[in-house]
Order: sequence, then C-alpha cells, then structure tokens
Amino acid sequence: MKSKSKTKKENPHKFTFEQIEDEAIGCRYCDMFDWQRKDLSKEELFEYAEEMRKNLDKIFHLAMSVRLNI
Repeated sequence: MKSKSKTKKENPHKFTFEQIEDEAIGCRYCDMFDWQRKDLSKEELFEYAEEMRKNLDKIFHLAMSVRLNI
C-alpha cells in the first residue's frame, strides 16, 4: 500500500481529491436525497446550509492550496 506522501508526489491531484472526499464525508447531510431534505424543519435546513457552506469552504481552500503549490 502506498503512503500518502508518495501518492502526493506521484499525482498531487489524486491526493487532493482524496482529501476533499475525506472532508466532505464527515457531513451528515452529504448523502441526503432531495426528497429527504424536503422533510427537514427550518432549523435543520439552516444547519444543512451551514454544513454545505463549510464543506465548500474546505474544498475551496484545499483546491487553492494545491493550485498555489503547483
């Protein structure tokens, strides 16, 4: 099995995609379907929107760090 540092040297984009996947999986709303979100309360919808915003921020920062390092 390859180490993460070796993977990063071989293909930095693959490493970044793995990082993004790891960050996004932590959100409990990430695997929700549209029909499931329809039943959320206003508070839950606000929490959903905040979680999605945080995940997008994480993805943006990871992408920018990779872009600046290449």
